[in-house]
Amino acid sequence: MPHPARDLDPASSARDLYGVELHRQRQLTGLSLDRLSDIVNYSKTHLHGVETGERLPLPRSPRSWTRRSERGSCSRGCGGR
Repeated sequence: MPHPARDLDPASSARDLYGVELHRQRQLTGLSLDRLSDIVNYSKTHLHGVETGERLPLPRSPRSWTRRSERGSCSRGCGGR
């Protein structure tokens, strides 16, 4: 299983915690970054940056990403847009 580009410490910051959790949840659901990108309508580059702690999640995205990745669809709009 691939790991984020840098070692994240979930205890050190909310950004690291979110990156670790997004990566873990994506792996548990068997989604590639490409597929999650399609589902939430954000670039693969942005999602990778969130997983590696290099970028912040966009507003209203955390819950919507999780819900959509579990459903595998964008039935209520994508990524809080």
